[in-house]
Amino acid sequence: MRFVKSWLPVIVWAAVILSASTDSFSSSHSYGWLAAILGPELAIALNITVRKLGHVIAYAILGILGWRVDRRMAVAIAVAVIVAVTDETRQSMTLTRTGSPWDVLLDVTSAWLGVMAIRRRH
Repeated sequence: MRFVKSWLPVIVWAAVILSASTDSFSSSHSYGWLAAILGPELAIALNITVRKLGHVIAYAILGILGWRVDRRMAVAIAVAVIVAVTDETRQSMTLTRTGSPWDVLLDVTSAWLGVMAIRRRH
């Protein structure tokens, strides 16, 4: 039971991340309403920035949750790699999204930064 209790936040957060791998969360969808509000030029820059910042925050949290379970960097990074590769693979199977190895790198780096931040705090 302790195993499930300690891994449940990681599993739930991974599910939240993976739920955003669908066409509904594509760049074209977020760009559309941003362009209507801000205009096309500003919408392009803001769309990219907000989407990449979302990757950084989501995977930093995932890294922290993974580290919280085991206190080993390798475990936290392994969790991030598994989720990031799954996320990008799922995106590559949609009509409006593409999977990117650069996003996997961004995601894993973000998990590492999250772990480094929490380790420094402790």
